[in-house]
Amino acid sequence: MMKFLFVLLLFCLLHASREASGLELGNVRAMFGGEGVVAGRKLELTIPAEPAGRWPGVALTPEGGGRFDFNGCREFRAEVSNLNAFPAQLQVEIVRLKRGSGKKEIFLNKISGGIGLAPGERAMLRVPLIRSRESGFAPQGLRCAFEGFNCRENHLPADGMVDEIRFFVKDPCQAKRFRIGNLHLAEKTAPLPEALESAETFYPCLDRFGQYRHSDWPGKLKDVSEWKIRAADEERDLAAHPAPAERTRFGGWTGGPQLEATGGFRVEKYRGKWFFADPEGRLFWLFGVNRCDLSEATGVTRREHCFEALPPRCRANEWTYYAYPGALRLGFYKGSRPRSVMQVSFLGLNLMRKLGVADPEADGRKTAYDYACRRIPERLRSWGFNAFGNSCSQQIVRAGRMPYAHTAHQTRCPQIAGAHGNWANFDDVFSPDYAGLLARNLKQDFGEALQDPYCIGLYVHNEIGWGRDDADLARGVLRSPASQPAKQEFRRMLEKKYGSIGRLNAVWKTEYPSWEAFLFSAAVPADRDAWADLNAFNMRLVHTYFASVRQAMREIAPGKLYLGCRFTNNYRNSIVRIAAEYCDVLSFNFYKYSIGTFRLPKGIDKPVIIGEFHFGTPGYGPEWAGLCAVAGQEERARAFDRYVRSALYNPEIVGVQYFQLYDQPALGRTLDGENGQVGFLDVTDTPYPAMVEASRRLGGRLYRERLSAVPAGK
Repeated sequence: MMKFLFVLLLFCLLHASREASGLELGNVRAMFGGEGVVAGRKLELTIPAEPAGRWPGVALTPEGGGRFDFNGCREFRAEVSNLNAFPAQLQVEIVRLKRGSGKKEIFLNKISGGIGLAPGERAMLRVPLIRSRESGFAPQGLRCAFEGFNCRENHLPADGMVDEIRFFVKDPCQAKRFRIGNLHLAEKTAPLPEALESAETFYPCLDRFGQYRHSDWPGKLKDVSEWKIRAADEERDLAAHPAPAERTRFGGWTGGPQLEATGGFRVEKYRGKWFFADPEGRLFWLFGVNRCDLSEATGVTRREHCFEALPPRCRANEWTYYAYPGALRLGFYKGSRPRSVMQVSFLGLNLMRKLGVADPEADGRKTAYDYACRRIPERLRSWGFNAFGNSCSQQIVRAGRMPYAHTAHQTRCPQIAGAHGNWANFDDVFSPDYAGLLARNLKQDFGEALQDPYCIGLYVHNEIGWGRDDADLARGVLRSPASQPAKQEFRRMLEKKYGSIGRLNAVWKTEYPSWEAFLFSAAVPADRDAWADLNAFNMRLVHTYFASVRQAMREIAPGKLYLGCRFTNNYRNSIVRIAAEYCDVLSFNFYKYSIGTFRLPKGIDKPVIIGEFHFGTPGYGPEWAGLCAVAGQEERARAFDRYVRSALYNPEIVGVQYFQLYDQPALGRTLDGENGQVGFLDVTDTPYPAMVEASRRLGGRLYRERLSAVPAGK
C-alpha cells in the first residue's frame, strides 16, 4: 500500500530525436519516505536511511492525468546520476494498476528494471519493453511468455498504456541521492512475426537446436556447419587469453601477503576487509559461476507439438530424453502432474552434434561429458574466474581442479508438515534421528569432496522459507499432526512453563480440554494472545537447526567451512543474527543491481558470500530477462561489471557466484518453467562475447581492486 506524502508538479522532460520520444510527466508522488524535488529539468531523488517502508522512492504519472502511451518503442530510458560517494542501485517499475480497488493496489502489469552505478557515475538506465496481446494458443507454464503473447509480468499491457513509472530503492541501508532526467522511449518496434497469427503457423516454436524459431538475433545457429567455425574461433580466443597472472593453483593471489598455510580454506580479515585464505596461505576472493552442468532439460510430455525435431527414443539417449519422476514445482505441469515427464536436454543433444557423435548408443554421453570436463574449466580460467559456483556437476568439478563449494539440500530429512517453505517444508529439527541423518547425508553425498583441498566447504539447504514473521514456523508446528516431534516438543515447552492446560488456555484464550487435545488440534490461536510463546518456540527451532548443522559439519567435515543456507532477498535480521552464531560464512542469493552498501545487522562481523546473482535480456531465444532485466548484451555485461565491482568494494563480501553458465531452456526448465536468458553460453554452447570480455577484465584486476576500493567513511 502506498503512502503519498506530497504532490508537486514536474514539467515536461523532452528528448527530441528521430529514434526516441520524450515522456510528458506531471505529478511526482512520494512513496514510503522518498523525496523528489525538481531541479531545472531534472528530478532530485532522496532516499532516507530509515524509510517508512521497504520501497522508498517516487511514483511519476502523466501530465494532465490519464496514462502513458508506451506503444511503438522497445525501451524505456532515463539518465541517472549517482550523487553518492559509494556504489548504489536505483530500481524502476513501469506498472498498470487495477482501478477502483480502494487503498489496496493490484498490478495488472509490471515491468521491472534497474541500474547499478559506481560512485559519482552517470549512465543511461535502459528497460526492455516486451509487447503482448491476447491469444488463445500461447505456450503455457513459462516464467515469461514470448513477445506477442500476454503476460502479466515483464510485458506491456496489450494496449501499451501504463499508469505509473516508479523509481525506488529496495531495502536501503543508508541514505542515498540520485538525479534522474531525460526520460524517453527509444528503439522503434518492428511488426511482430506473421507466424504469431495462428497456432497453425506458430507451432512448432522451437527449431532442431532448441532455439526459438520466430525471431533472429546475433549468434543464432542456422546450420551444423557453423560449429566448426565457432570452435576454431574459440580455440584461438582461449589460446590468446590464458588465466590471469599472480594466481596460486587454488586461485589465490601470489601478489599479496603470505599468510599462514594451513592446507585448507579459512576466512581471514586483511586491512579491514574479509577474504578467504587459500590452502597455501594466500588471499582468495571467490569469483565463480553456478550450474556448470549439462543436464537442464525442458518437458516434452503433452507439448510434443512445440518441437520441430526430437532425438530418437533409445536407451542411449536417456540422458537427453528421459523420464522425470521428481517433484514438479511450478510451470506447465503444475496442477496436472503426470506420473512421469519425458524431457529433452537440447544442450546435451547439441554437444553430441557439435562433437560429431555418430553413434550415441555407444559413446554420446561420455564424449559430451569428457568435452565439458575439459572445456568448462578451461573457459572459466580464461574468462577470469577462479572457482566453480554452486550446483555444478561433481564430475566436471573433480576434473577441473578449481575451488568449489557444494550445496547439501537434505531432502531426506524429516520435515514439519504444516510449516511450508520455498523448496521444501522446514526440517523437523526435534526428530530423534535428525542430527544423525544430517551427518549421514553429508558424508554419503560429499564424502570425496570433504577430503579434497579444493573444497572450500558446504552450503546446507538453499533459500529456506522462514515464514512471514518470527512466529510463522511455530504456527506451522501447530498445524501439524500430533505425531510431529516438533509439536510434541512444543507441548513439553508449554507444559513446563504453564503446568496446567487451564493456565495455557487463560493466556492463549483457547479451550483445549487437555494437553493431549493440544497435540491433536490444528487450530492456531490469535497472535496477540500466543505471540510470546510462538516467537520463543520459533527461535528455538531456528537455533536448533543451525546448531544441528554446525555439529554435523564438525563431525564429518572438520576443516571445511560451513557456508550457511543461502538466504534470499527476503531475509530477516532476527534469523541472520542466529545464523551468525553458527556459520563460518553467511550466504545470500541477492538478485540486485549493486550490493556495495549491503551490511549485516548491527553488531555482526562475519564474512558474506553471494550465492547467486544474474542479469538477462529478452530477444535471444529464452524470453525471460531473469530477476534483473537489462536491454541488450552490452548492458548485461555492464550490469555484471558494476555488480561485481560493488561486491569488491563491500568489506564484508568474500566472493560472488553468477547464476548460471548456460541459458535456461527456451520453453522453460521442467521443474518450474524458468526460461531465462541469463547464461555465459547459449543452448548451442556458444559464448556471449560481451559477458566474456567483462569477466576477463574483472578477473585480471580482482585482487588489486578489492584492496584499492575504500568503503565510505573509511
